Amino acid sequence: QAEETPEERRARWDRGPQTIDVSNYPPEMQTRYERFAEKCSKCHNLARPINAEFTPDEWAIYLDKMMRKKGSGIGKKDKQEMYEFLVHDTQVRKPHLIKETAESTDAGTVEAPAKGGGP
Repeated sequence: QAEETPEERRARWDRGPQTIDVSNYPPEMQTRYERFAEKCSKCHNLARPINAEFTPDEWAIYLDKMMRKKGSGIGKKDKQEMYEFLVHDTQVRKPHLIKETAESTDAGTVEAPAKGGGP
């Protein structure tokens, strides 16, 4: 079976669910979901990021890319809050994408890696 092209992968993600039930998420993650939904839906349907299969490191790279898109309206604070939501959501709905050997962080905030920075 041939490997999926990036276009095929995006098309598959676009056909998936358009929303996430965040009613059982902590209140701060529910608020971050609203910001994520508002910002991401400016340029594409929400199904794409909701169904994307990105690791936390890949989310950081992707969010940097989206920040540079004209009209995205994503600032540094938005990026950080969206990153925190996306990591939380990945841990809840797609735990297989979280590396078991990932660097542990303090019990506090998970920070998006700086652009160009990484382990």
